[in-house]
Order: sequence, then C-alpha cells, then structure tokens
Amino acid sequence: GLFARGGVLWNPVVDLPAMLGTTDIPEWVSAEGLRGDAAAASATWPLSVDTLLELHKRSPLSVIERVEAPALMLLGAADQRVPHKQGRSWVSALQQAHLRTGTGGKAHKLDLTALEFPGEGHAIASVEGNAHAQQSAVAWLVERLSDKGAKSGS
Repeated sequence: GLFARGGVLWNPVVDLPAMLGTTDIPEWVSAEGLRGDAAAASATWPLSVDTLLELHKRSPLSVIERVEAPALMLLGAADQRVPHKQGRSWVSALQQAHLRTGTGGKAHKLDLTALEFPGEGHAIASVEGNAHAQQSAVAWLVERLSDKGAKSGS
C-alpha cells in the first residue's frame, strides 16, 4: 500500500510522557494525548501514574515493533515545541526494534534517514533550512513513490 512506501516526519511527537517535561506547551500533551477521554477534562498536575500510562499507550513509541515503513525525519535542533530528542528517540527505538525483530526472525536495517537542522525551531523557518527540508522531503517521497521505488519495494 501507499503508506508502506514511507513517510516524512517533521518534528514528530513520539513519546507523550517525555514531552511533559521538555515542551513549552505541556498542557497540549494532556489535551491532545487524552482527547476523547474523560480523564483529559479532569487532568490535574502532576498527572497520575494511570494518566501517564495512558499517554504512553497513545504514543507512537508504544507500537514501534510494528513499524515497517521507511521514514525521513526532519528535526529542528532548537525546537522548544517538540524537542528534537523526540525524533532522535524514534530513530534509536526503531533501529533497536528492527535489530531485535527483523522480518522472518532475522534482523534487518530499516530505510531511515534523519536530518537535523542546527538553530532551527519547530517550523524550520529560515529560508535556507526550510528550502533544504522541503526539497529533501520532496526528493525522498518522489524516490519512494515512483514506479521504480514501488517495484523494488522501497
């Protein structure tokens, strides 16, 4: 399918509990992470252990073992909204998961690229940084979504 060919993650949130102490908007974590949950309306600080466990269950890191799709990570090194350590955690966890649980019981290397932009915030907003990020994303997607990429399984 289309999603199996890959995706671009631009300063992604991957670990909601870890975001609480590192983001400039910790209230967003409970508001979005617990959306649709009655606990979100009544969440008080500090969050309970049960609430933290629920946030973990709703985090992409909790399903890392099931991720097979190639990915391009674009990370602003000075991002205060979603600190770049979120993306670095994803890369590290994904690499470790695939060393442990490769397809057919054999470890394999997943197609994973991370680009970090020094001095850039959440939007990667400088003219040079933004142009590089967008050009990299488009080139990466074109390569994987082309007929050649589809036939080779990348």
